[in-house]
Amino acid sequence: MASHDLKETLRTISSFTKLFREEYQPVFDDNANQYLEFIENASRRMITLTDDLLIYSQLDNKSLNFQPVDLNILLSEILDDLRQRIKEKNAVISYPDLPVIICDMIQIRQLFQNLISNSLKYHDDTHPIKDIVFEALRTHYQFYIKDNGIGIETKHHKKIFEVFKRLHGQNDFDGTGIGLANCKRIVDNHKGNIWVKSSLVKGATFYFTLLKNNNS
Repeated sequence: MASHDLKETLRTISSFTKLFREEYQPVFDDNANQYLEFIENASRRMITLTDDLLIYSQLDNKSLNFQPVDLNILLSEILDDLRQRIKEKNAVISYPDLPVIICDMIQIRQLFQNLISNSLKYHDDTHPIKDIVFEALRTHYQFYIKDNGIGIETKHHKKIFEVFKRLHGQNDFDGTGIGLANCKRIVDNHKGNIWVKSSLVKGATFYFTLLKNNNS
């Protein structure tokens, strides 16, 4: 409810900011334009933040809809959605034949999409390369998504899965600091674990496990 109320307030601010710009643009100087741009950018970031908070609050384990999901089809759809960003980054993404698992399709879709999107975002000038790999363990499937991005210092490996824990400023990389917290909550809901192995400038590998036969 708070997220919805915040969004309505922010929409009002954005709407009147737009009207203000349209009506008074002829008399603006450079400073006025810059101040208004600050307001517009801050409003957009807050709307994104409230959207992410709303998603985080809805990722509970009470309304899970477990069903067989072919991860090959799911991943193909995700990559299709991200096609333009992949093309812009000139990224190469490879993955093997993946299993059919019992899971909540919406949440697992978000899990893969968040991790792949992060891999596309946090890289230097080199072409992003992503490898998606899995192996079958006794009770779980273990997946990992490996990239050649900017990497993460060891001291931050646990911190990044907490809400609002950002390692970079908005000027470097956009985001709200909720994406990986969402990933952790999704994996927790599926009785698995998630962790990262990484070091600076050497890329990152995100591991997660999902239960093979999740019926509850």
